[in-house]
Amino acid sequence: MSKREIADLAEQYFRFMMMKVMTKDKNGTKLSPTPLIDCVWHEHILDTKSYKAFQEFYNCTVHHRPGGADEPGPKRQRMSRTVQLHRQLFDQSLFDRETRILKTTTSMLFLFIRTLTGKTVVIECD
Repeated sequence: MSKREIADLAEQYFRFMMMKVMTKDKNGTKLSPTPLIDCVWHEHILDTKSYKAFQEFYNCTVHHRPGGADEPGPKRQRMSRTVQLHRQLFDQSLFDRETRILKTTTSMLFLFIRTLTGKTVVIECD
């Protein structure tokens, strides 16, 4: 994966999380991530200090509902809202960058994120 693809994926993840904060979707009932963004989210949650710092910085709590994927109807509705809000805010399809990244990725994914304190956090998705 190229540095640009990593940067694109990190941007997509932070855009999604910004939308979660904006809509006050703290319990995962309004928006759903794409599969690749969900993978990044899982890895971010596992870095508990980083995830806690993120939530404190944005003064919010964003819970993850792993069982939400097992609800096909509601998940479709959440994904539809996510796609619409993303296009509204960023004038871009949510899937444009993700599709390009998926086409070129054949191995493990590493995200390198610089925190506000200057620390680099590595998030690994397989």
